[in-house]
Amino acid sequence: MGNEPEWIKTVTSTVEFLKANLPRDEYFVALPADPIYYFLLDQPSPTYQLVFTDFNRVSDAQDRQTVADLKQKNIKWIVMSNFIKPVDPTVGEFGVTNSRHLAQYIRENFYPVATFGPWEKNPRWNINHATMILKRK
Repeated sequence: MGNEPEWIKTVTSTVEFLKANLPRDEYFVALPADPIYYFLLDQPSPTYQLVFTDFNRVSDAQDRQTVADLKQKNIKWIVMSNFIKPVDPTVGEFGVTNSRHLAQYIRENFYPVATFGPWEKNPRWNINHATMILKRK
């Protein structure tokens, strides 16, 4: 892996937090483009959509279906990376240029409980990775 130690520490800390707080049979959602956490925790995604970015072109109907999936499965935990506001224009801005319904649902129903990594830095695919863990209100 060519990722910097800080990136690896963020991923490790996020996984350790989820292992300590998430019951084994409970789903979580990772976004906007972080399916690595499903793999590392050996958990499936609670929704068909795995990537919520401009280049993935999530339609309005798919965005609404994702919200319905999270409600139906009573998702209590979200891993949100700092890619919600990337500097790469092909990714877009979560809740502004894509995933508006999902972003609104998260704002209304979740609150932050932990943050790992350099949240204030500009994210790239292999550096400056940060996560925020959100829990249902």
